[in-house]
Amino acid sequence: MGSIQAASNMMTKKYTEVDNFTEIQGCRDDLADDIGYLKALLADRSVPMQVKVEAAAVLWDLSEQAKAALEPFKEALRKLAADTHGSKFTVFSRDRRIMARVVSPDQRYYLKRGASVEDLPEEHFGEFIEENTTYKLRRGAEDNLSILPPKARETLLDMIRVETPTPRVSFSKAPRKHMREED
Repeated sequence: MGSIQAASNMMTKKYTEVDNFTEIQGCRDDLADDIGYLKALLADRSVPMQVKVEAAAVLWDLSEQAKAALEPFKEALRKLAADTHGSKFTVFSRDRRIMARVVSPDQRYYLKRGASVEDLPEEHFGEFIEENTTYKLRRGAEDNLSILPPKARETLLDMIRVETPTPRVSFSKAPRKHMREED
């Protein structure tokens, strides 16, 4: 039974522990098969890139649906954790193989942007305020390295860490103008 059909059938059935467990396992198996198929398409060198984009978009859509489906449950777990007034809250599955854990971080305090620390009396300044001076490379500085004398350029280059960010990939529905007319 397909995972969508199983979910639809679950909504019309009364909850029973045996049926529920079977349906959950069936969903896992169905999704694993489907994901495996799509993964194989993405890895197959003979599959055209356009087909791979379609397969990748399905995987992306499934992950977005899964995140959206989890959010109300995560909110319910957070509420349960808050009601227990503990910093850690754990719920186990029936077979105790899976657990959901909520860890509540301690409250944090920050200075507001633009806060005038000069207004704090000087005798209390050191007790509450930590002065932190940071330096960063100015935007576009790499374009002006050639104007520096060789020694200064070498010193500056020794101080610079270069990072090449991973290109971002996103999936979305193409605007209508990019869609082909169906024959």
